[in-house]
Parts: sequence; C-alpha cells; structure tokens
Amino acid sequence: MPISRKVITSLVLAASTIAGSSFYAQAHVGADEKDKAPKAKTEQVAKKAAPEATERKRYFMFISDYNSQGWDAIMAAPSDRFADSKAGVEALGGRMLSYYFGLTDNKGYVLMEIPDNPELIKALHLMPLANGNLNSWTSIELMSAADMQGAMEMGNVLRGKPELNKNSKQY
Repeated sequence: MPISRKVITSLVLAASTIAGSSFYAQAHVGADEKDKAPKAKTEQVAKKAAPEATERKRYFMFISDYNSQGWDAIMAAPSDRFADSKAGVEALGGRMLSYYFGLTDNKGYVLMEIPDNPELIKALHLMPLANGNLNSWTSIELMSAADMQGAMEMGNVLRGKPELNKNSKQY
C-alpha cells in the first residue's frame, strides 16, 4: 500500500519538531516537490516504515541537547512540543508518551512507542541531527522489567556455553 504524502510529511515534521525547528521540516518538504528524485526515495523509505496492524512496538527515549541556534528557534516560536510532535508520530504508527525539558540541563526528553521497524528507528535517530539545532541527539531503547528478565535469563543460558565464553571472565 503506497504511503501518502501526509505520512512522509509527518515523519519529517515529527523528527524536526522534536529537534526544535519546524521551519527546517517545511523547507525540506517543499524541496521534495521541486525535485521528484528525492521525493521518490523518501516515499520508498516511508513505505518500508509503514506499520502493520499487528506489529510489535518498541519504546524509546530520545534526548536532545539543544545548541544556541536550537534554543533561538524554540524561543522564537513558543509552542507545546508534545502536541506539535504527536500527530507526526501517530501517522507513523507510533504514540507519543511524554515530552519533557530538563530544567537544569536544558535538554529535551521524549518518550515514544514506535513500530518495530529498524529503518524507521534509524530515520528517527538521524533526521534531527541534520538541522543544526542540536549539539547531540541520543536514542535509548527502553525495555520493560519483564523483557529485561527474559534478557537476563537468555544471558544466563549463553553464559553457560563455554564456546561463547573462552576469552571472557566468568561472572
């Protein structure tokens, strides 16, 4: 099923709004109309990112460390960043869980539930880096306590395999 222009726009807007510049997103969406080759490539990537109805979701915390240019962009157009980002994330099959700013570290903290799609996850990590408004952008995958328990149980199984542990200390 082809992905609509709205979904492509949503991906660009969600990532760039989180990074502090909706102006960046609007400029790049407009550029797609002028040049059909990037538009075709963008649609191809967005098509792969389209969520399936039964697809597993993954949870991420994105941490944005704004530079002075980013803070200038945010301050020039004050808005509810959660509301601004929510529609774009939902169009990608995800869900905005929270959007906070750290009072003393001046960073943005975004929690999202997104489809288990490696290309979409990579795109959400890379897109905000290109607008020049951030010193850094960190993606942290979160897991539930139950998922961590399963990972620890599998870790114990793997620790018991001598062929995997020849060159490492036993814990």
